[in-house]
Amino acid sequence: MAAGLIFIQAFFYEGLMAYRTIYEARLRMKKDLTLNQLLVKSFLFALGNLCSLYLMMIFMTYNGILCLSLVIGAFAGHLFFTVWCPAPGDAERPRSCCS
Repeated sequence: MAAGLIFIQAFFYEGLMAYRTIYEARLRMKKDLTLNQLLVKSFLFALGNLCSLYLMMIFMTYNGILCLSLVIGAFAGHLFFTVWCPAPGDAERPRSCCS
């Protein structure tokens, strides 16, 4: 049960980091940011740090099953969110695992 929850946590952590990277890249194109955009960027940064701290504390338990599920979840999340789910606005650019 706990291993499944940790798998899901790591999976969506990778999605959060992918979305944050896309959001920050779009913000870099603009010259001046609104307060709302700065708040969203700060919230995504804080949420990412909170999740990474939680995942780090799981590794500190030295429970092999939990650590393995975290690694597999992060791997699956990274593949899903960066390879198979193109970012909005990137539909014209084909994605592949080798590029």
